[in-house]
Amino acid sequence: IRSRYNLYNDDDGVIVVKVEPYSASAEAGIQKGDLIVKIEDKPVDSVNRYREVLRQFKKGEVIIFSLKRGKADLHAFIKLPE
Repeated sequence: IRSRYNLYNDDDGVIVVKVEPYSASAEAGIQKGDLIVKIEDKPVDSVNRYREVLRQFKKGEVIIFSLKRGKADLHAFIKLPE
């Protein structure tokens, strides 16, 4: 996806390819095309690492996603589903 669309070629992270309407991610402002680089200061450089990091948190917990949107660095606070 990165090379096809020339997105974030110099940055590590996971590109958001879909955001479900009314989901916790959507409510936190995460958008298709954002690059998730960290979850609670834990680097995320692959989908497997993303899943591994998420499993460390409990349902209902609020966690901070660090992401890039274009050239902007953003943070999103997401409450994990219960």
